[in-house]
Amino acid sequence: MKVLVTGATGFIGGNIVEDLVKEGHEVFALVRKTSSMDHLASLGVKFVFGDITDKDSLYAITGKFDAVFHCAAYVGDKNWKKLKSVNIGGTESVCKLALRLSVERLIYLSSVAVVSGHFQVPLTEDLSYSATNLYGESKIEAERIVWDFRRKGLPSAILRPSMVYGENEPHLLKSILFLIKHRLFPIVGGGKNKLHLSYVKNVSQAAIMALHNEGFLKGVYFVADKEILTAGEIYSLMAQRSLPNTTRSPFPGIRISP
Repeated sequence: MKVLVTGATGFIGGNIVEDLVKEGHEVFALVRKTSSMDHLASLGVKFVFGDITDKDSLYAITGKFDAVFHCAAYVGDKNWKKLKSVNIGGTESVCKLALRLSVERLIYLSSVAVVSGHFQVPLTEDLSYSATNLYGESKIEAERIVWDFRRKGLPSAILRPSMVYGENEPHLLKSILFLIKHRLFPIVGGGKNKLHLSYVKNVSQAAIMALHNEGFLKGVYFVADKEILTAGEIYSLMAQRSLPNTTRSPFPGIRISP
């Protein structure tokens, strides 16, 4: 299939691109001319130049694409103007592009943050929108846009990954590992709070599954690992990787297996 990927130079989008290439799809990455493209080029990915915050650049895109993976997003939580421009306005522009090009499917990467304000355990897909931060609020508005375009006739899959981790994660992993290594990381609740994470390759495979499975075109779907671990277990596993020559856990009561 001929697919277009936004956010292809990012963490999740980059993994989706790699897996799409492995499956033999013809992959096009929507990139700005200032983007780092060496890795994508080495995979044989082709480029479409544009910016999801620049409507004119998207309007200039023509051609036939079977599907669009919309992974581009701003993950900060301080700058509402940027969140609105990228996550909300950008999603609307991508949906308009997909509808205009008559793609067979849009796969949108939303976030569990759209319902994380609920105290229910476990969270379920049918919960009402409830965010705890500006990022979550922006993803709520973006998801509403995708729902609206679905009603307009754009076949759309909406995936909500939980917190995504994996090799080369660019946002929190390095900072957490540094703090763990130097035993500076604070543990709230004694490390007993449970967290449900998503390995990036599982997210990628779920997104590609949505490319082939008609069932994804109705409702929304969480993406998360099978295992639910406590914060202490997660941080100790991370410590094991950052302190490979020790079995001593930096967290009381939690042992790292040799």
